[in-house]
Amino acid sequence: MLKSYWQNYYKKDNGITAPSDFAVFCYENFISKEPNGELIDVGCGNLRDTEYFLNNDISVISIDQTYCPQQRIISKRFIHMKASVDILPLLKFKHCYMRWLLHSLDIHEQRELFSWLRKNSPPGNKIYIECRSNKDKLIDDSSHTRRLIDSEQLIRLVCTNGFKIAYMEEGRNFSKIQEDNPLLIRLVGRRV
Repeated sequence: MLKSYWQNYYKKDNGITAPSDFAVFCYENFISKEPNGELIDVGCGNLRDTEYFLNNDISVISIDQTYCPQQRIISKRFIHMKASVDILPLLKFKHCYMRWLLHSLDIHEQRELFSWLRKNSPPGNKIYIECRSNKDKLIDDSSHTRRLIDSEQLIRLVCTNGFKIAYMEEGRNFSKIQEDNPLLIRLVGRRV
């Protein structure tokens, strides 16, 4: 993961404080129907989605490798990871929320994350993933590496790690930011 890119990104005030469309979608369609239990926001960034969940009375633990001032203000339960996902603490959770995380991880980090999820998710737990699809054009930005995700490979990864697909869609208009309208994958998996 390009930690330095995100560290610099969150030092700037990008003016984005509203929750993402994905957070609202997950809450309204899934999380609000099973509100009891901890949610971990892995790759929480500036905590705009964490704040949305907290404002809807969901208990949240926020995890990120980078640090920005909002993190301590919004969430007293913020975990600053100094290394990769393989040092995730043993957390009890019902919902694992990962928006725009997978395409920022390399293959090794992704395997570590799903290995951790498989070992630490009891039956019924849910994962929520939104990531860039490999059917989208690659953004030419040498300061920010993205690994575009193949939806079929993601489905196999999720299923081989003990989750059943509860929802999956690939398309545009999920997360428009000004002129940018990326082709994204949304996936919700339930641990079996």
